[in-house]
Order: sequence, then C-alpha cells, then structure tokens
Amino acid sequence: MEHADWLERWREGRTPFHMDRINPWLVRFAQRMDLGAQRRVLVPLCGKSLDLEYLARQGGSITGVDLAEEALRQFLEGQQREAVCQVRGDAIFLLAEPFTLVAADILTLTPEQIGRFDAIWDRAALVALPQACHAPYIRTLMSVLQPGGRILMVGMEYDTALMDGPPFSVSAQEIRELLGEVGRVELLAEQEVDPDEPICLHHDLPWVKESVYLITATDQEGEV
Repeated sequence: MEHADWLERWREGRTPFHMDRINPWLVRFAQRMDLGAQRRVLVPLCGKSLDLEYLARQGGSITGVDLAEEALRQFLEGQQREAVCQVRGDAIFLLAEPFTLVAADILTLTPEQIGRFDAIWDRAALVALPQACHAPYIRTLMSVLQPGGRILMVGMEYDTALMDGPPFSVSAQEIRELLGEVGRVELLAEQEVDPDEPICLHHDLPWVKESVYLITATDQEGEV
C-alpha cells in the first residue's frame, strides 16, 4: 500500500484492520518481553492500538510509530491525553508521558532520533509491509534494539493464490531467515484465525494462521 493510500484510509476512517480490544497474544505473552519500570518498548506501525495503553500499564515508557499522525492523535483522544508536539526533521513527535508517538516512516528512523529499546511488540508491522521491505525493516528494528532485547512478533500465513496482501503472508521460514542470524527465534504458539475475524471475512480467505515468536537479540559477542 502506498503512503498516500494509508494516510487517506485514516483520514476517512476506513480502518477495518483496527482491533478495538487488546491483542490476545500480547496479553498471553507480554511477560516474555521482560517489561517493567525503566524499560523502553517500541510498537512499530501502531495505529491507534489499545496495546499501547496495555503496555504502559506494565511499567516503563512506550514509543509508538505510525505513518499516520491522525491515528496517533486518535489514540491520544481516546486516552483523553494532551500531547506536546515537536517536529524533528521529517518526523512529528507527540509527547504525552509515558507515551512518545512518532508520525514517520519506520524505515527512515534511526537510534539517534528515537533511542534504543529493551523490547519491541510487532503486532502487525512485518505483515503490513511488502516482502521487499522486510529486510530493511528488520535492520531498523535491530539498530534500535538493545543487546539482549526481545521482540514479540505475530506472523501470518494464508493461501497467497487467493490474496497478495496487505496484510502479507509471511512464512515461519522467512521469519527464521530474517531473524535467525541476529537473535534466537522461539515459536511460542500458533493457531488458525476465527473465520469471523475481519482478515477472513473481508478477503474471503478460507483459512489464516497466526504464529507468535519471541526473538531474543544477540549481544556483540553473539550471545543471548
């Protein structure tokens, strides 16, 4: 999806992909991210996800990144929070403790702009990007993740003969190829999505499988 199309969807409220509840995978496996006070968590392509608020309740500070500033402002409105707005280069920062919400292309951000993180929650970011962006996206994540940091990532698979995304089908093999050299990849769970979920209904897919992975980044000596 082109940037302009994504921004237009948020302006017009065409966001059937938005989950109006906390992601069940996050609730189930959040403790594996080693959250708590003084911890920094990144949520790429966050939209207005309620996961941001859930993560904040675990302690620490939460940074959400999305191309659509409108999505970030809708989240803050839902939380009844006022934000301080700062423009830093091509990125717009909305600061509302404990949230730092960044309107920018995730692939352009650097550690100098957003710092480094102890954990990353990828609820729907990798699968939202076309395959050509997968390797650059993972490089961005690893550039801002602390050694020993953890990524909780949800992958998705379906019959690509019936749909070509977004969201895109990302196989377990691709995830291991993308992340196996930079961290330890552990499959935590997998299950088929309920046929009544939007991904199945809106795209007429007979089956969709979600898989949840925990990636623990290696340190400079290659240890986890």
